[in-house]
Amino acid sequence: MSVRDTNKFLKDMRSFMDREYKRGALDKFSTIVTFTAKGCANGFKEGYGDLLKRNLGLPILTDDEFLRAGRAAVLKVRAWALKPKTRGTLVDSQSNGDLAVFRSSRDIKSVYTQAKKAGSDEIQNILQEKGSRKLKGADKKNGISARGSELGILKSSLHRAHQGVTTVGAAQVSGALKFLDQTKGFGGFAGSQEAKDISDILEEITATFNTTGTKSGSRASEVSLYENIDVAIEMLPRSENPAGQEDYDLNQLYPKLEKAILEYIKNADVATLPGSKSVEENAEDMATYIVLKELSKSPNAKVVGVVKKPKGRKKKSVERKSPYSSTGTKRSSKKAAALRKQKTKKGIASSPLQLIGLINKELPDTVRKNMQSPSLVNASGRFAASAKVVNVTQTAKGFPSFGYTYQRDPYQVFEDGVGKQPWADGERDPRDLIDRSIREIAKQFALGRFYTRRL
Repeated sequence: MSVRDTNKFLKDMRSFMDREYKRGALDKFSTIVTFTAKGCANGFKEGYGDLLKRNLGLPILTDDEFLRAGRAAVLKVRAWALKPKTRGTLVDSQSNGDLAVFRSSRDIKSVYTQAKKAGSDEIQNILQEKGSRKLKGADKKNGISARGSELGILKSSLHRAHQGVTTVGAAQVSGALKFLDQTKGFGGFAGSQEAKDISDILEEITATFNTTGTKSGSRASEVSLYENIDVAIEMLPRSENPAGQEDYDLNQLYPKLEKAILEYIKNADVATLPGSKSVEENAEDMATYIVLKELSKSPNAKVVGVVKKPKGRKKKSVERKSPYSSTGTKRSSKKAAALRKQKTKKGIASSPLQLIGLINKELPDTVRKNMQSPSLVNASGRFAASAKVVNVTQTAKGFPSFGYTYQRDPYQVFEDGVGKQPWADGERDPRDLIDRSIREIAKQFALGRFYTRRL
């Protein structure tokens, strides 16, 4: 493939990713949101610092005063989640306002607005206590918008930060992998030597997102999360959520992905593989469709005929020989049934995504059952509910290695070597409890040797 054709292919893939997976793509999925008084306080502190730089004659506030505002925001969230008719369910909280964690069926923007208002109202109270004027809001007569007002600036430094793999960038890479999977010659890219440096990242993404559709984009927007996976969000100050700096942000992931693709094209010579349409031809079809689609929206342009999306190509293997005779001999139904049964048994042990789903289905109940003294003892059920396997990789010797997570705050203090308190005695280590539970579940799948690791 020439340099020009390669660049065109990458450009069309990036266009597909950017067009189909926008910032709001993850808002429709199950979400777990964490508010902490410290995180909110630091957000208000940064916003107030921007106001101080303008020499507006405002007093200096202490960290304790900002913490008051942070707790007011958290308590508002807690009260909202506790209402019987609200769409959020409280998962964890502290009555003093230090923590509130809730789960909802989708991301709900109004709760962020309520939290920011509660915190800014507390700042206003503090200013009044100090004998200072209050911060100004929107002023339409003088052309000052709500966002550009003093109150707007105070609130602007408190951000929603996606955590872990559940970022828009990871969803976009999931779309890119589907794009590649539907392109002739790229079916084995994710497991190739060229993708070795990012194989762990790709495995985590494919274990998190289920992307359907075809390269032509006919069902391109259908990206979903696998069972028992939530979009994780935490409210943090702007300085802790700089644009493009998340581990799974597209700005971090795409250069690595593009480098691996270029190496794969160079070594596999995918452009010359026989089949239906070549990579170049499909890229041209897609590019033509995008241009015509945009032109057809212009009131001054006239496109003759119907603008149709290219169908792409049916996914198939090249020069794959069937192990059975092609003479049309009828196979007995008993043999066919036995073959299907054999494939089914093999599929459970050989499919990483299926294993993750099956383990996670039983893991909370198994962990809860195993929480017996001297290990951690079940009280609220929060720890057991938070345990989940998020990926499976392969060790250098070929054994599976399951990566799992749990709610570290506050349970990580029980890890041996992390907690310095007397209760971190090695017997209550959450890692031992989860490892034992995973192994108990895995017995039914006859996996043989495998490893676990806390992410």
